[in-house]
Amino acid sequence: MLPRKRVVKVAAHRAPSGGSQPRANRTRAKRSAAAARAEGALSLPDAESLAQSPLYSEELGLDLASGRERDLFLWFLASLLFGQRISETIARNTYHAFVRHGLTSPRKILDAGWDYLVYPVMREGGYVRYDESKSRKLLRDCQTLIDRYEGSLQRLHEAA
Repeated sequence: MLPRKRVVKVAAHRAPSGGSQPRANRTRAKRSAAAARAEGALSLPDAESLAQSPLYSEELGLDLASGRERDLFLWFLASLLFGQRISETIARNTYHAFVRHGLTSPRKILDAGWDYLVYPVMREGGYVRYDESKSRKLLRDCQTLIDRYEGSLQRLHEAA
């Protein structure tokens, strides 16, 4: 007869989903930050410093005022990448990976397909936590853009 393995259960505190701090601590931290702002301890940037800081579109090298379809689509792509719960750096790196791989239009993204979006594009950018689901969403959104608006964000804007 083989000896039975002894199982020891250890009570472990698990943080609730949505953050590494327990809910009460997160709420307390939010209240503390709000109180500090109200007391003037945390200073918000003034209008002048905000006016001098570059826009995200400028940081990404996009000229939205030109109205060029490529720039509008890349801004759309960037908004989808930055809109996920992921760091700004990872979203920016992933955006640059799309550009580096020539995925600068809805048709090019659809032609690349899910496998190519997940690996190498999303992985190169560090977008690994949501790479599979975000790739599906990007493909769906690009297909919708092509089906309904012939791939044009200007047409989408006109129809809105």
